[in-house]
Order: sequence, then structure tokens, then C-alpha cells
Amino acid sequence: RTMREKSKRERDVETKTLRERREKRRRMRNCRVLIAEDNTLQLKLMLHQMEKLEWKVTVASDGEEAVRLCTKERFQMLITDIGLPKLDGFEVSTRLRENQVQTYIVGMSASQTRYTSEKIQRAGMNEFQLKPLKQETLRQCLVRANNYNTPNI
Repeated sequence: RTMREKSKRERDVETKTLRERREKRRRMRNCRVLIAEDNTLQLKLMLHQMEKLEWKVTVASDGEEAVRLCTKERFQMLITDIGLPKLDGFEVSTRLRENQVQTYIVGMSASQTRYTSEKIQRAGMNEFQLKPLKQETLRQCLVRANNYNTPNI
């Protein structure tokens, strides 16, 4: 009886683990991402990578559009260029946090020299990445975004 109960418990744990993995993969495939990027070449590269990951992507070409879209729609993640026209990435992040938007925010730039971690945190960004972002980096960002957006039960 003890062996049977133990193996049943183990089967239940395995079944739960498999269900959780399937749910995680489904969430990863169906996630909504907003890219705020004004560089056409960089944008094409990111869109190509995200297409392979089966993400639903919306694009904003400037900071004002990014704020407008994020306050009106729900995204798991915003990837914003720091040097956007109209509002830079720091201002986008600051305004979203002031409006209680809980989207996971990834700031990106080709250079990190001018951006201190203090400035990134003060703006409310969750992380900073150097361009160009590799596909695996994007995937890892989304894993962190899903953990950030999933309430602990």
C-alpha cells in the first residue's frame, strides 16, 4: 500500500509538472510584446526573431505612441529603445509607472556607457540589454516577464 501511494503521489507530481510546463510554453507562444524602436534595421531583426518564437508583436515608432499603446492595451513585455524620438525610453518607462502600468519593461541601447543602473531603476525599467538582442536573450527576458506578471498562488 505504501509503495502504491508513493508511486501515485509521484505520478501526481509528474502530471502537475507536465501541465505546468505545457501552460508555460503556451503562455510563451501567445505572449503580447510591444517593441518601441525607431531604427528600421533593428526592428526588422527583432521582428524576425520574435516571429520564430511565435510572439504577438505590436510596434511603436516613438515614445508617445509606446505610452499610448501600453496604457490602453495589456502587454507582457515592452522592449523600448532608450533613444526614441518624442519621449526617450526612460521617460516612457517613468510615465508608464506613474500610470500604474505593470508591464515588464526592457530598456535597450547600442551603448551602455551613459546609462547607470541607478537611472534605469529610477525610471522603473526591469532590466537593460545591449543591442542587438539575440533570440535567446529575448526568450530569457520573456521568461522573466512572465514570472513578473504571474501572481504567486
